[in-house]
Amino acid sequence: MVDEIKASVFKNIRSLENKLQTLISENDIRIAYDYATKIKNSLLALHQERYFGMPQELTAPLLTPCDGYIDDGIAVLIISEALPHTKTEMTGAVMGHWQSCIHAATAMLAERYPVPHFEKAVVGIHVAMPRGANNSRIWDTSNRAINLILNNLKGVVFPDDNIEHMAFAVVGSWAEQAETTVFVGDFASQSERIMTMLCTPLC
Repeated sequence: MVDEIKASVFKNIRSLENKLQTLISENDIRIAYDYATKIKNSLLALHQERYFGMPQELTAPLLTPCDGYIDDGIAVLIISEALPHTKTEMTGAVMGHWQSCIHAATAMLAERYPVPHFEKAVVGIHVAMPRGANNSRIWDTSNRAINLILNNLKGVVFPDDNIEHMAFAVVGSWAEQAETTVFVGDFASQSERIMTMLCTPLC
């Protein structure tokens, strides 16, 4: 399996190099971007093969810096990647990698503070990302893999992701460095503050 993944990486690197030498149109740039995405996904798969069976909170930060802490009662999780696109980036390797990142950030929070649990939570998700070939003008917040976050937080900081226990908001912005920040707090008392925290990067 590892040899097959390596072969795929080398093949896509060669294809990317060839495409970069003959860039003419916007479509050429998009094709090159697709090759780069395939390389990234293969490297994620290779990482998972190599570290299979090891605790997720130990292996995820090897590729993606993660952090977790409490800010005045609000749980904050930071993952140094943009939340993936549901239609173009959601491979099994990407899903596994993001699950590992969320677990790693939660474990870092748990090392410093008691993990909060909200009977009805509000979840704020801020996605910062650089402009790229697949989003050169605009990107839709609804096309981001929001469920990757919600499904991996339910049962941890809130009981379930139904209307009785959770509401959420998603905000996006352009930035030089990709990053996803998740805020989780009490729906009744902390919704307004979380909305302020979500919008601060846009001000």
